[in-house]
Amino acid sequence: MVFIDYVQRHPEVFAGLVTLIFVINMATFYVGGRKAEQRFESDGPQQIKFKERGASGYSNKSLITRLGGSNGLLEVVVTDADLWIKGIWPPFSYIGTKFDLTHRIPRSQIRTVQVSGDAIDLRFTNEAGAESHVVLKLKAPQTFMAAMGA
Repeated sequence: MVFIDYVQRHPEVFAGLVTLIFVINMATFYVGGRKAEQRFESDGPQQIKFKERGASGYSNKSLITRLGGSNGLLEVVVTDADLWIKGIWPPFSYIGTKFDLTHRIPRSQIRTVQVSGDAIDLRFTNEAGAESHVVLKLKAPQTFMAAMGA
């Protein structure tokens, strides 16, 4: 009660606390995102066969990841060696790690890729060696499939 009375008498303290929490959250998301995106750094340049920003998708890992998908905030890149799924901005890549939507998948680890309308059903072996299932919604699914060689 003492704290609540103090904040009521000094609203600037409340505003300062809210601002501090916001800044800490933004810094955490940005730093976490930069760390998540380190997996996409490579030793040399890779040939990009397909790239789409603003893709949507979700992971079938759990009910939460299915409901917590991304709407227009993913970047999907097909290179000669890998498939990248990441956020369009580092904080979104950090959130993607929590919802199983930040991956660098060697093409040899991809088990199946199927297209149904604008949706791509992707099954692959993840970094932990377990099977993952992600659904991507792309603007150019046929171009993606051609880049994948399917």
